[in-house]
Amino acid sequence: MKNQALTSDATLHPCPCCTIGLTLLAAAVSYHPTFPEFLQYDTSVPFCSAPWQLLTWQWVHWSGSHAFWDIGAFAVLGSVCEYRHRHRFLVCLGLATLCGALSLLWVPRGLHACRGLSGIDSALFTLAATDLILAAHAMKDRPTLILVGSALVGFVLKTVAELTTGQAVFAQTPAMTVLTATHAAGAVAG
Repeated sequence: MKNQALTSDATLHPCPCCTIGLTLLAAAVSYHPTFPEFLQYDTSVPFCSAPWQLLTWQWVHWSGSHAFWDIGAFAVLGSVCEYRHRHRFLVCLGLATLCGALSLLWVPRGLHACRGLSGIDSALFTLAATDLILAAHAMKDRPTLILVGSALVGFVLKTVAELTTGQAVFAQTPAMTVLTATHAAGAVAG
């Protein structure tokens, strides 16, 4: 009964078609031999010669592992958000993409290029968590409220720690610089 109540205020969409399409597109461009370099944000290229990069860099990745985790998180979180309310999902996706572009103002010196979907994943996590918290609160579902609320607090603490230290909490790859400002921008968008 409580699970049904958690979805009663949402506009349910049984097939997350937008998420499926974007997941396949992200995989296609990330695993393509030339698209990642063309779509990444390249700090050495003047903005006016490649303006699309402000929006496309988040959809390509550095490695198969990077793509697998980012795109996998997007598929799960996007499906949850789109299932619950497609319009909010699409608005969040647009805001997260724009906030990701703005987060490029804080690119660390010496960083040549930017790639990755983690800022959008952060936005979708925040959207899903806040939506579930609001529904659980309305239905007085205390266990869900505590569980999802704790996850959201943990995410906020992780994001603050990343901003404070300039280092990612989970992804510790020496070959890849994590744009912690993008995670925070995504969280705000969500």
